[in-house]
Order: sequence, then C-alpha cells, then structure tokens
Amino acid sequence: MKKIIPTILCLIFFTGCFGDRLQPIRALGRSENIDKKTEASILYQEAIKTMMEAYNSSFGINKDIGTRLMNTGGFEKAIEHFKIAASIKNNDRIVYHNMGICYINLYKINKNDEYLSLARYNYEIALNLAPDTKGLLYDYAQLLIFGYEDYTKAIEVLNHYVYKLGTLDKDGYFLLGRSYYAVGEFDKAYSVFSDIYQFEKKLSDDEKVKLTEFLAASSKKE
Repeated sequence: MKKIIPTILCLIFFTGCFGDRLQPIRALGRSENIDKKTEASILYQEAIKTMMEAYNSSFGINKDIGTRLMNTGGFEKAIEHFKIAASIKNNDRIVYHNMGICYINLYKINKNDEYLSLARYNYEIALNLAPDTKGLLYDYAQLLIFGYEDYTKAIEVLNHYVYKLGTLDKDGYFLLGRSYYAVGEFDKAYSVFSDIYQFEKKLSDDEKVKLTEFLAASSKKE
C-alpha cells in the first residue's frame, strides 16, 4: 500500500522549509474570526497538497537516478536511491527488482554472501507485488539455482514462468530441465528437454549439442 505522510509531518516540513510563508497562515489560524480560520484551513490544505506533490516527485526522481546509476555500474549508490524511493512508495515492483539486480552484481564483484541474501529478499518482495512478471521470475530462478542450489524452489518458479505463463524462452526450459535433473526427477527432466525442440531453429550449435547430451543423460536415468 502506498505510504502517505501524516498531515502533521507535512506541516512540520513546511514550517521548517517555508517558515516565513506559513507565518501569515498560522496568524490567521490563531484568530478568533471564523472567516480567517476558514481561510487558514484552505491555505494549509494547499500547502499539504504541494508537499504531497513534492513527496511523490521525490519517488520518481530517486527511482530514475537509481536506474541510471545501476545501468552504469554504480550499484551501491543506486541502492541508496532505490531505498529512498521504496521508503516513499513501497508498492513499486521495479524498485525492488532493481535493488535485487544491484545486490547480485555486488555479489559478483565482492563474493559477499550477504549480498545474495539481500538480492533474494528484494526479489521476493517484488514477486509478492507482481507474481507474474516474467523477467523477475527468470532472475529469481537463476539466483535460486546458481546462488543457493535450491532446485526445488527453482522448479516451482520455473514451472510458473515456462508453463503457467506460457513463456517461450529456451533458456527457461534449459534451467527447468537442469533443475529436475539435479533433484533426480529424470523423467520430468527428459520431458522438459524434449519440449526444447520447439526452439530448434533458434538453438546455437553448442545448445544443440548440450540438448542432445541432456536428453541422453536423462533417458539413461529413467
């Protein structure tokens, strides 16, 4: 749910930033004259509206800065701006997905397992917000397989990605087949690898060789 600043915080903000401008409004509000109090009420509402517009604009600006920094390799700074954006609006899937991507890249650079945990945490928040986002599902599955070797969870995610959503992505099929093979479900692995033939014209020579090897290995294990 979108976060809203309580009215009192808006007033505190404006008191600090626009003290001289609010002084006349406060004077009107202290008046015993009902018309002046009414005028003060209207002016305060306008001030609050302005604050909320600035608040929402801050979300967009920080999200944009974070994205630009992420795309140029400034992952730590990008995360700082994504965190600001998330503190303003905590229902934006892209912000959490991008934070996950940044943490994955930091892990690749520093090999700090904490970054893997933070990537997973942010991916899962993003998935709770938008469970059918294909790119997010694929990124999460890669993290589960290569970061955690959690093939059981990866199978759940990839089945949703490949079959439930009908995603025609050969890489997704390869990952799903490998995951089934890793947990010893060779018949299901063989079935998934067989489905990859629908992409035969798009497969590279190396992928065709790998597919043949995977099918042979899965068949022998059945």
